[in-house]
Amino acid sequence: MAGGMYARSIPICNPRRVPGKMTEEGFEVLKLYRGGVERRVERYIVEVRDYWAPFNYPNVIVELGRK
Repeated sequence: MAGGMYARSIPICNPRRVPGKMTEEGFEVLKLYRGGVERRVERYIVEVRDYWAPFNYPNVIVELGRK
């Protein structure tokens, strides 16, 4: 990258976590499963658009091989 800018990783830690033990929040999934709670599902669909017309706009220059 220009200018010496590099991405660096920053370790993320939970200050409430005790190694080898689970917190109350950690048991939430088990409670939901054992309680038979129905989970809400959200569905996301990616929409892709493909334009076949040439872009002949005054503010955009695209070389299409024409003269």
